[in-house]
Amino acid sequence: MLKVCPCCCTAHDAESGFHANRSTADGRSYYCKNCTANRRARPWFDPTNVFQSCRVCGDVKSLHDFDRHGSTYLGVTARCTVCRMRAQAEQIRLRLSAFDEIESQVEAWLHDADRD
Repeated sequence: MLKVCPCCCTAHDAESGFHANRSTADGRSYYCKNCTANRRARPWFDPTNVFQSCRVCGDVKSLHDFDRHGSTYLGVTARCTVCRMRAQAEQIRLRLSAFDEIESQVEAWLHDADRD
């Protein structure tokens, strides 16, 4: 059975030219395999000439200054590597200070228990 792709307007064999899709009436995808691959492909760009502003510091930086993230359009995170490292260091500092407070409370409790 032949099926026409609306994107490239060419007729392909339905079994070999189109991906399976249970939600359609004929059980095949709307676009042919070639057009589906082209639609999914991210447009190629040179990352050295693309810039993005950091969500935290607001500086405009090259994409090399951001961590990679595959599900975003440009393939990088919204905050730069420096801001991410600062945030992680602050989280570690907070955890350690909370641990120190708990440790001092336990020591005070043990000291009070020894006096009794």
